[in-house]
Amino acid sequence: MAKAHELNAETHTAIWLYLARARNGTDGKPELTANTQNIDVTKWPAPAVALYRGIQAPDGFVALAANSDANTQINQMCEANFYLGQWYLLKGKQAQARSHFTAARDACPPHWFQYGGAVAELARMK
Repeated sequence: MAKAHELNAETHTAIWLYLARARNGTDGKPELTANTQNIDVTKWPAPAVALYRGIQAPDGFVALAANSDANTQINQMCEANFYLGQWYLLKGKQAQARSHFTAARDACPPHWFQYGGAVAELARMK
């Protein structure tokens, strides 16, 4: 993930790098902060960065993915549920994580990383 972010430094790769670090037991917040210091905080997926940095509360997070364009909203809701599932998993809250991974699995396009990630997390949680 570090190499992927080096080759394509953008918000999504910064988030995935953070998740890889966090799932490995490393505090990835300083790196996430550094990697996203110049993002447009008004655009998706900036709320996910804020969630992982502890700036955005989980309550109401999924609602931040709302968009007037139906296709964009579907995609952002997919990501929001996956990212929130990861947040809950990192906090040790299995039931909440499962709920969001299920929502991501059901809403994400099958070719998206978040779909595959949600399916894998649900299988691991059995």
